[in-house]
Amino acid sequence: MDWLCEREMTVYQTIFSMSGDAAKLDRFERRFAWFKGRLEERKEVWGVFPPAWRVPQTLCLTFCKITKAAVKRLLSDSEDVVREDVGPLIKTVVATKKFEKEMAALFGGGSKDEDDDDLQDVDNLPASEARKRLEAFRKKQQAAAAAKQQQQQQTAADGTAHAGGSETVGPDAAAAAAAHVAFEGAISEAFEDALKYYVAEEQKELLRHLDQLIKEEAERLWKPPEGEDTRVLGTANQLFLKIRASLNRCVKLLSRGPTLLRLAGAFKRVLSSYAAELLKRMPKTAAGGTSAQTPFNGTDWYVRLPDEEEGVLTCILATAEYCRETTEALGRSIARELQPGLANSLDLGD
Repeated sequence: MDWLCEREMTVYQTIFSMSGDAAKLDRFERRFAWFKGRLEERKEVWGVFPPAWRVPQTLCLTFCKITKAAVKRLLSDSEDVVREDVGPLIKTVVATKKFEKEMAALFGGGSKDEDDDDLQDVDNLPASEARKRLEAFRKKQQAAAAAKQQQQQQTAADGTAHAGGSETVGPDAAAAAAAHVAFEGAISEAFEDALKYYVAEEQKELLRHLDQLIKEEAERLWKPPEGEDTRVLGTANQLFLKIRASLNRCVKLLSRGPTLLRLAGAFKRVLSSYAAELLKRMPKTAAGGTSAQTPFNGTDWYVRLPDEEEGVLTCILATAEYCRETTEALGRSIARELQPGLANSLDLGD
């Protein structure tokens, strides 16, 4: 088996040596097309071996090991290029994750994930539409969490019912589980460190979006959207919708590991910037501050504000409360998606 794998992979390494087009990140996915074609081309050859040997799967794991090493070398040699333009990096990571899922499905009988379009194309949405989409996404997340909890409870109940018995796992289920473990991150894990540049770009994009939202909020005189039965500012809904879309892309297409944890840190910095903007717009006291000290004698005191400023203050306080609740929900969503062992490092507080 070792000889067979070495022979096949020698062909692969000869075709995709680390020079010319093969050494370019934006051409990297050609390797996956070649390997899938090779599997199909030599399907009859592998068929002469006993199925228990799992020749195609072993070849695929060897391919992943060699390709992962190639990724590390390529990223090391082109770090400056990746830092300047993360586009090819993202394209390659998406193609790699797709390949890993396809191989897990091919050898384990699993199914590929479906894309979620709920939070796509969120730029320039009206505040009312942003709120609707965000609420729909939150309900979907809650339903998924409830279904997962119900499944866990059913599994526990089944285990209790079969206690003392000799329950076994079917071969198909065992193969699917083994394939999932074997191929998940088999290559894409090598991209984790380089994806810090992707997180930096996501943070810049979110901050640019926030700047635009604040300008639009100032034009509306810091009032909630017309026709909405709420005092929450429209910028809050739109910002969280943008953040949810970024989270969804990362989880579905790129990483549930350290990159997702870094992205959560970017979300925290963006939300802190939004909180600072809200604080700057708080109505000022006569002393020019946004807070006042309690008098030395008595507790019956107040700060006189124009009616318009009282309305702004009410909206900002309602928005701050909404942001607190939504940030807590966001934290729970991220914690559910993170790989085991990373959730304890998540911090969206303050």
